[in-house]
Amino acid sequence: GVIACLYASNQEFEQLAATFVLGLWPFYALAVAGVIVLRHKRPDQPRPYRTFGYPFVPVAFVAATFLILGNALITSPVSTGMNIGLTLLGIPVYFIWKRVTRSHAAAG
Repeated sequence: GVIACLYASNQEFEQLAATFVLGLWPFYALAVAGVIVLRHKRPDQPRPYRTFGYPFVPVAFVAATFLILGNALITSPVSTGMNIGLTLLGIPVYFIWKRVTRSHAAAG
């Protein structure tokens, strides 16, 4: 919440929208890459939805996402780098949160 307030007070709407959209792209790419990984790890699972052009379309999407992020890093390296760094800060927060919830579950 604090980070959101800082962003909202220091940026205009267009900048906030661009930051938000740029922050979503890596997660879209991870979701699509997850489809590829799961189809290799669990080939026996039912496929209620068939991906058009599999595996070329998902791989092209992940590659395009990296190109979009690379372009953003080239055109506005400071803000993009800060956004990527802020997103990566979520990794240790996740592990800390997981450790705390695990210790509470074991105690109670």
